[in-house]
Amino acid sequence: MSALREAVAIPVVGVAQVSMATAATLAHSFGIVTVLSRIASILQTNAAHCGYERQYVSCRAVDITVLDVHRRVREVQDGLNRLALELVEQEGAGAVILGCGALMGCAGEIRGFLAERGMAVPVVDPLPTTVAFAITLVEQGLSHSSVSYPPCQVKSYKGCALLAYAPLKIICDCDGR
Repeated sequence: MSALREAVAIPVVGVAQVSMATAATLAHSFGIVTVLSRIASILQTNAAHCGYERQYVSCRAVDITVLDVHRRVREVQDGLNRLALELVEQEGAGAVILGCGALMGCAGEIRGFLAERGMAVPVVDPLPTTVAFAITLVEQGLSHSSVSYPPCQVKSYKGCALLAYAPLKIICDCDGR
């Protein structure tokens, strides 16, 4: 994201960083519930990279693929509820983060499930949290520091650029045209 911050003057935010900052603001520690166990090491690395290695306690997974999440909704939600409870009771998590965009919308039921057991634990849904944070930055007229992220020089690219790159303002000069 550093390169992107150097390339643009608008706020650049990432879901992991914003979610972890939110969880760390609301609790001394946090855990993550996600879809697949193999993602746990990536999320742990993200926590360390974002500076939250001490607050991060663990990651638990329902072991259901992203493609199956919407086909097995009840099973996924029940698994997330159980795993969040384990993070709080066994790992000491004071907050829980959803560790996959496909889980968007599951936070409310997890919060309710934990509250029924006497645990008022924040559950962070990364996508709406990050969008709300980005909106707040824009409304406040805030963006990243040009001292920390000095603007890069804009280069023209020759050759055919894919249309997907058009939003990045890459200049397409196909066959010298």
